[in-house]
Amino acid sequence: MQFADWALNFPIEAFAFTNESWFEIGGTRGQQKITPSRGSNPYDFVVPSDKPLFTLMLSACVSLGHKDTLYIWEKETKDETIVNAQELQAENEAKAQRVAEKRKQATQPGTEEYEFLPEKNKKIKEYNAQRKPGEPRKRCRIPKWEFGEEIRERSAGEDLIGSWIGRMFYIL
Repeated sequence: MQFADWALNFPIEAFAFTNESWFEIGGTRGQQKITPSRGSNPYDFVVPSDKPLFTLMLSACVSLGHKDTLYIWEKETKDETIVNAQELQAENEAKAQRVAEKRKQATQPGTEEYEFLPEKNKKIKEYNAQRKPGEPRKRCRIPKWEFGEEIRERSAGEDLIGSWIGRMFYIL
């Protein structure tokens, strides 16, 4: 009831509804449940376990008054795999350089990064002074803990999303 009351305060355009479903083409999904009658030959009920030709996963989001791009994922070629891995490595190296530079600047007075840490640590000290007995204590921050960026990696498996690239098609 609380969720419904909360949701009624927003226009319907503010909500998006999502769902996903798997489709296996050319095979059976899971095992069929067959109960043979007593005394029958179990080999009469053998079901072949064909692997599907391909599996398609559909994921959709619907919202009122919004049209966007439809993405269809195709397996990348070996050449694309090499190029994409090199691009990702270069991107990660650039991120590592930016992080190292920001952390170095955090130790030099007069820089924006140097001013950031004392402000953050002041807020942490205020929190620790006002915290209740059961609440956890926060630790003051140091430069090597701050200014990080996410380093992305490619997946190792061929069937995982990281080894696929997107092709865009537009909804008319």
